[in-house]
Amino acid sequence: MAIDIFNAEVRTRDGHAGQVSRIIVNPRNRRVTHLVVQHGVRAESGVLVPLETIRLASAGTLWLATTQHELRKMAPYRYENFLEPEICAPTPLVLPYGMILWPASRTAHAKASTSADAPKPGTIALGVKSNVYCTDGVCGSLRQLCMDEKTGAVAGFVIHQGGIKSRDIQAPVTWMEQMDSQGLHLRLTQRELEEQAAIKSG
Repeated sequence: MAIDIFNAEVRTRDGHAGQVSRIIVNPRNRRVTHLVVQHGVRAESGVLVPLETIRLASAGTLWLATTQHELRKMAPYRYENFLEPEICAPTPLVLPYGMILWPASRTAHAKASTSADAPKPGTIALGVKSNVYCTDGVCGSLRQLCMDEKTGAVAGFVIHQGGIKSRDIQAPVTWMEQMDSQGLHLRLTQRELEEQAAIKSG
C-alpha cells in the first residue's frame, strides 16, 4: 500500500507524538530510510526515526513500535547537520502576465555520522516545497510524496505549481529521472508537464 508521508500524524504505543515534516531518501535506490517526526512548533525541530520503526500505517497516520519516551531519545534532526544545497540560480518558470515561479528549496545532503541509526552519507532530506525540475528548468515544488509501506520505495508524488492558476499535479514515479541536493528531476519538459491534468480539488 502506498501512503502519503508529509504531514502524516505519528502515534507511538502510548499516544500522539507529532507529524512527519521531512523524509530522508537514498537517491540511488529511491527508498526512504528515515522520517523526521516534528514534535514541536519549530519547523526545524524533530527526531530522526528509522523506517523500520513503523509497525502500522493507514491513511494519514503512522503507528510506531516505540513509546514517546523512546522516541524522545532518538537522534535529533538538525538542519545544520546536513549539507546545504549549492546556491545557484535555476531557470524560473515564466507564468502568464509576467509572473515567475521560484520555489525555495528545502533539500539537503546528509553529512557523515558515527551513529548507527543516522542517515548514511549521500542521502538527502526532502520536504514540502523542495524544488521540482523539468528537463528545461524549475517547474514547481513538492507538495506530497507517497511511499510504499513495505519497501519504503518512493511510489509517486504531487507537484505544486503556484501563480494565478495555482494547481497540483499527481505524478507517477516513472516521471522521475533522479533526486539530488537540488530536488526532484523529471523526464518531462515544462510543456509536457503543462499538458497534464491537475488534481481536482474537493
